[in-house]
Amino acid sequence: MGSWTGTITLVESYGHLLAWGLLLVWASLTTGIRVASQPTPIMLGADLPSAAITEQVDLCRDPVGRLVLITGIGEVTAGRIVAGRRGDEGFSCLCQILRLPGV
Repeated sequence: MGSWTGTITLVESYGHLLAWGLLLVWASLTTGIRVASQPTPIMLGADLPSAAITEQVDLCRDPVGRLVLITGIGEVTAGRIVAGRRGDEGFSCLCQILRLPGV
């Protein structure tokens, strides 16, 4: 150990930055840093929304009128899905649907 000069080397300063960074990451992952927010209310059985009637919709074959039954899909997006199909085959994977503009 050398004598104390009151300054630190570049390596020591990077080590301090790394240590503080790891401490902040650990604190945020373990919720050590808490954000002020309202508590989430607990929903009892009577408060739960009623289950919606489910209908199966086929993105590869159904017309626009059936695609709009999906929550969040309007006529414009349904039209893009129908236009993006390739012949009678439809879509071969989900990634083809996700590449459509606006989807």
